[in-house]
Amino acid sequence: MTCKQCGSFIPDGMPACPNCGAPVSRKNTFALLGLIFGIIGAALCWIPYLGFLLAAAGLVFSIIGVTRKNAAGKGKAIAGIILAGIGLIIASFVTSALSKSDGTTKNTQPAVTSAVVAASESDQESNIVATAAETTEEPTTIATTAGIDKDAFIESCSELNYKDIARNPDNYVGQNFYYMCYISSARTSGLLSGYQRYFITYAFDMDKAEERIESGWYEDLAEAKDYCKDYDVCVWLLDNRNESDPDYIKILEGDVIMVYGTFNGLTGSKNSLTGETSDEVSLDIKYVEIVAE
Repeated sequence: MTCKQCGSFIPDGMPACPNCGAPVSRKNTFALLGLIFGIIGAALCWIPYLGFLLAAAGLVFSIIGVTRKNAAGKGKAIAGIILAGIGLIIASFVTSALSKSDGTTKNTQPAVTSAVVAASESDQESNIVATAAETTEEPTTIATTAGIDKDAFIESCSELNYKDIARNPDNYVGQNFYYMCYISSARTSGLLSGYQRYFITYAFDMDKAEERIESGWYEDLAEAKDYCKDYDVCVWLLDNRNESDPDYIKILEGDVIMVYGTFNGLTGSKNSLTGETSDEVSLDIKYVEIVAE
């Protein structure tokens, strides 16, 4: 190559012109790549994960381009840093907002079916509850925690019938159920769902566990709990409890619990990578008892 200052020939690998001493300005491929990825990352930042990765690549290439000695195109590298930074910030918000499951509850029936059943209720309230009960397939006590203590709430719960609820969710909105389950996963949904805490659970077969223990397969329930799950029954537990409540019990992955809660409708979930959606049977947790840790 020739020197831009004096026109003298500069052998390959020389950092400066041997004639006039002017520094050699070399091509800066990293700066160009950083600018390209920065532009694409900023343009596609609204696409979960993909926009984040493109912007991150643009930022890395641009930083390398800026730090290279005697390299041209540092202006491109600086522009790439700015664009990639903007894309990275926006993509971070978008990606965190769209978690694998958004945890948004779909109410399939008006909240009037959640009227409190109490001895002192008015005739009008009794009529509302009677009307709501007529829409269900099986007579079930309907109650919420408003004006009702823990023992009364637990007494109002019926055993959760997964297939009936999954097939006819409208008939069960507002009703209280108990459900023994294994905590498979503890999660928190994204920004768009208000960072809803929830647990993915499988029904726990206590009869199977006790049978295996008696047969000598396992020594105790704590050992058997990982092998007695019913994968055909998957229920989401939405956790909106107040941690300062004296009845609050923290739930951990791997726990076997008896949960008492209210069915307020199916919970919609979406896989942000594949776009697949589904509706899950879910309970809004009210009280919890630990069966095995």
